[in-house]
Amino acid sequence: MLEVRMKLRDVARAFISKKSRGVAWYKVSQKKADKYGFYVYSSHMVWKDQPFFRKALQRVKDISGIPDPRAFVLQSCLRSIERIDGDVAECGVRQGRSTIFMLMSDLRPRHYHLFDSFAGLSEPTAEDRKRNGRMPWKSGDLSTDESVARENISGFGNTTFHVGWIPDT
Repeated sequence: MLEVRMKLRDVARAFISKKSRGVAWYKVSQKKADKYGFYVYSSHMVWKDQPFFRKALQRVKDISGIPDPRAFVLQSCLRSIERIDGDVAECGVRQGRSTIFMLMSDLRPRHYHLFDSFAGLSEPTAEDRKRNGRMPWKSGDLSTDESVARENISGFGNTTFHVGWIPDT
């Protein structure tokens, strides 16, 4: 059986372009990843190769939170306001993943005010209900220990935590 598979592979390599094989491999990988709730990024996305992104990604590799494409957009936004004075406020820090992406990409020194209750999301209201009638979250979803966020963000001296519900802080 192994010999047959190897011969089929050799035939495929002879008649199918490298690009076509890559596309096929991507589709197979994505299908397998979908089954387990993961996403395989396209190899042609140049944002993954930006040094400022790769450096931050290395630091946050074990921290859950904002997906990589959104983190890159967030970094790009911070880099685009280089000439604007002022502080930054983040509402909802969780474990600090997005905070680190911002801190490591900002091109000017500024202070970061970090707001979070660390108790998770509040109880959803009727207005939060999806069209199918289900609630998108429950009270306490996305909660984390404040010390986890503080530890993850340690080393940056330009941050102030404001703990509590945002309207109250």
